[in-house]
Amino acid sequence: MELGLQEDIAEANLKVLADLSPAGTSMQRDIAKGGASEIEGLVYGVEKMASAYGVDMPVYKRIIDELKARGLK
Repeated sequence: MELGLQEDIAEANLKVLADLSPAGTSMQRDIAKGGASEIEGLVYGVEKMASAYGVDMPVYKRIIDELKARGLK
């Protein structure tokens, strides 16, 4: 399936990663400190929306299960 994107998504994402601060993102710092982070809204919220709309996301669900197993909140 062709999405017709104007840019190379992989290249764009690699640039974003390369431009991140060596200290990490605010979410990475929050998680490293053992505190609450944006993971609820940015990751777990997607699962809730998918469920509400009947969208199956088996790979995403496996990732979420692993994050939760690690106690990330």
